[in-house]
Amino acid sequence: MEKQIPRPTLERFPKYYQVASSFLNKYNELYISSVYLSECLSMDDSQVRRDMMYLDIGGKPRVGYNAGELRNTLAHYLGYFNLNEALLVGTGHLGKAIAAYKGFEDYGLRIIGLFDVSEEEIGKKIGKVTVQPLSKMKSFVPKHNIRIGIITTPESSAQSVVDMMIAAGIKAVWNFAPLRLLVPEDIFVQDENLAESFSFISHFMKQFEKKKTNKVIIKKIQ
Repeated sequence: MEKQIPRPTLERFPKYYQVASSFLNKYNELYISSVYLSECLSMDDSQVRRDMMYLDIGGKPRVGYNAGELRNTLAHYLGYFNLNEALLVGTGHLGKAIAAYKGFEDYGLRIIGLFDVSEEEIGKKIGKVTVQPLSKMKSFVPKHNIRIGIITTPESSAQSVVDMMIAAGIKAVWNFAPLRLLVPEDIFVQDENLAESFSFISHFMKQFEKKKTNKVIIKKIQ
């Protein structure tokens, strides 16, 4: 039976996976250390070791973890070996970019359904998938046994879209709309608020410019 992994640890697993994959591509070395992982991710190596305790692999003292085994174990825990088919609603600029991104399949995600309400979008192809009217989503979900829905609609329509998804049988939602969705307890929602994320960058730049200005003032005084 797999251990129950805390969400903060689970959220770090994809980062470990990316570092391990990059390590294997760059270096002809068998083992990757917790120190290397921590330095790549700007975190404490003791936290890395605590996170690794949730994986069924053992590290060697002063050597580290088998990099290939680590990558594969992380891929297993994250479900990358299981191809999950999903649908996307909202084929504006963001929706098109997500639908066209081929790298998702490396992480176990394939978007096989695209939906929109705009007559201008319906009938267009993004890759090999044709955009369908949103009204057809209800029958599409059970027909293809879809459990994952992606929302890239405007805020004003996001709640009604997630309601339709849930009614059709969707169990997990990747939400890019800037709205906190109201869903039943058994529905999983992962929010990706791009504007909220940018606010951290904006705050950093504000502090950076402030420090830069203070240094100039101090230099002038001296």
